[in-house]
Amino acid sequence: MTVGNRMFIVLVTLSACVSWDQATKLLARLLLAGRHPMSLWGNSVRFEYAENVGAFLGLGDQLSDPMRWILLVAMASLLLVGLTLFIYLKHDLTPVETLGYGLILAGGTSNVFNRIMSGYVIDFLNVGFGGLRTGIFNVADVSILIGFVIVTWQRWGVVQLATVENCNDREGNNLWTP
Repeated sequence: MTVGNRMFIVLVTLSACVSWDQATKLLARLLLAGRHPMSLWGNSVRFEYAENVGAFLGLGDQLSDPMRWILLVAMASLLLVGLTLFIYLKHDLTPVETLGYGLILAGGTSNVFNRIMSGYVIDFLNVGFGGLRTGIFNVADVSILIGFVIVTWQRWGVVQLATVENCNDREGNNLWTP
């Protein structure tokens, strides 16, 4: 795939995901801040406003402000620049892999933008059943997670498929038994 095609996929993904994430965070601020959580489907989906100064699920929220800035803004920004360069330079990425990396880039970019602008990220989604619940998260977190799943599936799936395909002998007999 050409550099132009990869960058097109990344720019469309980045534009869509960052816009969606920022719009939902604005809605969360307008509709949820200062109010009790709202729940749907027997409390399996809960909308609850939280200002998260830490990383995913509040990790690092106890760090000092300068240390949090170094880790969650400076280091995260460097990782995002590195990921952008990786996407630009890696010529054998498939469109699906490019989409996965684009989702990771979009989610990270949106959250770093919020940290730069306000010092925190707005989280507002929580899912679960009974006592088993996730932490509070946002659309950018979902974007990052889906991107990791896509990239892992693409990379791991190709390795597994290649391993199974290489289990044939010279006559074409399948030597692999599950």
